Amino acid sequence: MKTMNDWLNEGRKNTGSEFVLTRRVTCADGYSVSIQASSGHYCIPRITEHHVGNYSAFELGFPSSADTQLMPYAEDESDPTETVYAYVPRDILEQVIESHGGITGFEVA
Repeated sequence: MKTMNDWLNEGRKNTGSEFVLTRRVTCADGYSVSIQASSGHYCIPRITEHHVGNYSAFELGFPSSADTQLMPYAEDESDPTETVYAYVPRDILEQVIESHGGITGFEVA
């Protein structure tokens, strides 16, 4: 069974610069969210690392539904599916993913 780190590392795409993008993940219950970490994102450390295991906080964006665990990190609490969530601690992210049944794949573009 893949871990969150396995999924996120698999989904990372180098853009040819220090900025790395990760494909949007989907969970077992249909929940989807953008999970990003690189020098251009609200993450800790705010540098581009080759392995997501080196990050203690992540930038999340545009979840398919609101999740109360993420609300303290929302840039716009009034529109929880159309906002960015800055510096979400790893343990909170892992709890959110687990509450949605775990990552099962990537959203098809």
